[in-house]
Amino acid sequence: PRSRGLGDVYKRQISYLAECAQLVFEKSGLLPHMNPGLLNRTDILTLRDASISQGIMLESISEKLSQKGGPHYGSPDKNPIRRLETIRLAGEENVAFTSGLLIGIGETRRDRIASLFALLELHRKFGHVQEIIIQNFRQHPPLEWRITLRRPQKNCCGQLQWQDFYLG
Repeated sequence: PRSRGLGDVYKRQISYLAECAQLVFEKSGLLPHMNPGLLNRTDILTLRDASISQGIMLESISEKLSQKGGPHYGSPDKNPIRRLETIRLAGEENVAFTSGLLIGIGETRRDRIASLFALLELHRKFGHVQEIIIQNFRQHPPLEWRITLRRPQKNCCGQLQWQDFYLG
């Protein structure tokens, strides 16, 4: 694919990504994992044939993070409803899926628990969530939004114990 112009040959970025993944497998024997963002059913099926698994970070189920002044403001792809829809569609198509939470972006402990329960509900329904990533956020200036950063380590241990118990 690198010798071709993306705009000339590929009508969609997903097609390009699928072909690249196929080449990775053919040339190396490695099984690609795709994490391209929001996907519709057609995209999920296209990538299923070229990858062992797919993923998108839920980050948080909290819609307040998308409000003016929040870290996801002006980023429609960060909408938790749209992200959960991608995860649900992957489940309906029996695609192994990775997701997770981003800790320290202004969410509350209650938001984290609700986010884990949303992922748990989809996993219980479809059995396709293979991994939940808990990723900390480190703020790097300059960012237009500012949040009060708390040290989440204190309650993260309890969060991880909860996650292990419920998600197994």
